[in-house]
Amino acid sequence: MAEKKQFVQIVDKKSGKIERVADLKAIESLPEEEKLELTKGKMLYIVTHVIEPILKVEMVKQKIEEEISYKQ
Repeated sequence: MAEKKQFVQIVDKKSGKIERVADLKAIESLPEEEKLELTKGKMLYIVTHVIEPILKVEMVKQKIEEEISYKQ
């Protein structure tokens, strides 16, 4: 059977932004001092999936050759 992985999502308390997602086993293997430093000003959540965006948007410059009118 496949092993279910667990991850820890580290979120900054002030901004609410996700700083990173780390493997739970990697965090458990850290020394106690590093664990305490990791949690200062942060909220930790245990998650089972890491979701990463797969969409990439590229902006391309294009010369406008005719007038654009937004009025109907």
